[in-house]
Amino acid sequence: LARQLATGRAQTARDKLASYYRRSSSAAILLPLLSPTLVSILGMPIWLAFVYALFGIVIGLVQFKFSNYIKHCDYASVPTVEALSIAIKIARYQRYIRSFCIGISCILLFAMFYIALDRYEYHILSGFIIGLVVGLIIGGIKFIRMSALVRQMKNELQSLLDDE
Repeated sequence: LARQLATGRAQTARDKLASYYRRSSSAAILLPLLSPTLVSILGMPIWLAFVYALFGIVIGLVQFKFSNYIKHCDYASVPTVEALSIAIKIARYQRYIRSFCIGISCILLFAMFYIALDRYEYHILSGFIIGLVVGLIIGGIKFIRMSALVRQMKNELQSLLDDE
């Protein structure tokens, strides 16, 4: 009974985490739709809008595939050690995806800031800064929640291992 409860809690955390990634993938698909506004409204170069759109497509696909991977992990039908290794693998992949996203987005943001500064368009720069602050707050909250879910999965499965 204790194993069923622990794996049930781990699977609930897994489902919530998969749901977060699925929602993130749908939000990332908005980037290609917004990329033409970089050129038409903000006057950014076409290559930057293209890279921005490509980033949205790649990140959207990666997060969608990762959400499917998480959703199909079954903790109840595998031994506890294997279930724990799956949870650890999810945490590792999560770090890789996060590092990749942060790295590429920093390059894009740096390019946008540089272009806005070079053109002395401080109103665009102030909009970027406000967007960056809001994005960091939302991203920080999301990071904390998603990390807590992975930690919960690992802790539940680790408690099973400790009980055996």
